[in-house]
Amino acid sequence: MKAKAFLVFMLVAAGCATGSVDQDEPRRLLGRESDVRVDAQMFGRSVSPGGIVTINYEIHNFRTEPIAFAEGAATADLDSESGTITVRVGAEVPGTPRLPRLEVIGPGEKKSFSTGARMNFLIADRGEELSNYPRSLRVRVNFLRDIRPFSMLIGPPAGVQDPKLAGELFPVWVENIESVTTNSVPITWGRPQRTTTPPRRGRN
Repeated sequence: MKAKAFLVFMLVAAGCATGSVDQDEPRRLLGRESDVRVDAQMFGRSVSPGGIVTINYEIHNFRTEPIAFAEGAATADLDSESGTITVRVGAEVPGTPRLPRLEVIGPGEKKSFSTGARMNFLIADRGEELSNYPRSLRVRVNFLRDIRPFSMLIGPPAGVQDPKLAGELFPVWVENIESVTTNSVPITWGRPQRTTTPPRRGRN
């Protein structure tokens, strides 16, 4: 039974590692903090309202201890002052009855992933003024520096349903969270085309 469970875990882990990054890509995103490095690659240069941005990313752990992160759906938000979109990976927290499944990256290990984030934020339309529209994009990966309190979340193919455990783990999760933010790359914001109706001409 143990061997079978280990085999299932390895198959699940292998299925997550799908998004390699082209190291020769000039628009590659790169960030390194606290001995954790993130390489990411955005597909395409144009971003549209309600559209999905696909990103491949690699996490390389240079620490002597394993780290973990919640590999789930990515989210995106916009800083209207700088015009920067931040795609957040691993931002899910155990604040709901469902606790996220954790992916572990061992010391010196690198793993590859792929995700998509929908551009659902609202932007005020100021006509032809483009100063408040997105102009760049970056990636931020959250990870847990100590995986020991979260061993029960490692391995299951789906999140754990346990409201009591979620409440207990939330403060511990917040204390252990760290993040790596990459540089930004310029993007083209594709606004919906505005249609105008020409005035009707008639007889006086």
